[in-house]
Amino acid sequence: MSKTILITGANGFTGMHACQYFSEKGYNVIGTARRPAEIGKKVNLILCDLVEEASVQSLIKQTQPDYLLHLAGVSHVGKSWEDPVGTLKTNVLSTLHLLDAIHKEKVDCKSVITGSALQTDPGSLKSVPHPYSFSKTIQTLCTIAWGTLYQMDVVIAKPSNLIGPGNSSGVCSAFAQKIVHMQHNGADHVLNIDTPLAERDFLDVRDAIGGYEVLFEKGESGETYDVCSGRTRTIKEVAETYRKISSFPFKIKTKKDVPSDPAELGSPSRLKELGWRPQYMFEDTLADTLQFYSQS
Repeated sequence: MSKTILITGANGFTGMHACQYFSEKGYNVIGTARRPAEIGKKVNLILCDLVEEASVQSLIKQTQPDYLLHLAGVSHVGKSWEDPVGTLKTNVLSTLHLLDAIHKEKVDCKSVITGSALQTDPGSLKSVPHPYSFSKTIQTLCTIAWGTLYQMDVVIAKPSNLIGPGNSSGVCSAFAQKIVHMQHNGADHVLNIDTPLAERDFLDVRDAIGGYEVLFEKGESGETYDVCSGRTRTIKEVAETYRKISSFPFKIKTKKDVPSDPAELGSPSRLKELGWRPQYMFEDTLADTLQFYSQS
């Protein structure tokens, strides 16, 4: 009998890929979203606001999942500044409601909760950079606490900047959209970059989901695993890679930029010890992203 996996945020960038991945693997996939969405024929979508405790309790009672992949939440730094309380409420309460419902319903479920590479060391909150980081830090602390207090099987995954085909607000998608727009609309063939020296760790979203599956199978309860490439690239390097792989000639214009503080770099070593290996090369991921927007 196939395992049932509950994927929150099923209509998001990562969620859409996760639903497809686990469906193709033969799992019984149940997705949640706050509004109707086209997820896939093999996915049972349930509308649920995870901030509403009673709704989450009903969700877990109804679905009885073997696995929970919690992807839903606010993931935009800018929006967290606009609504810090709402960001904290969404990211923390949704997690607590899910874990508490699993505990109360006595469901034998292994949960992978996605934190963030931008979360902060709880011991140095004076250096917290933005409300989003704070919300993911508190989310992680709550996950560890619930796992300890109620002997729950929970694992925390800390993904880096996930990229790939699909609708995303990330810089790689933004560049792909601009390049396609220039190509189709005869716009100025110039890609402007405001912060060319800023560094990011980029990982294909499909590799990240493969990592989540490994964590379901082998991840140690209560532990945190970085899901990342283990190397950084500058924003200018991203643009130059696009120019290299694109058949459309365009110029890159950068503003003067001083080197930013070194990016906090995670290590995929613990995940690799469990057998995970990324399958997608950076250039191939950008090519797939460019193709997605060319066909949209």
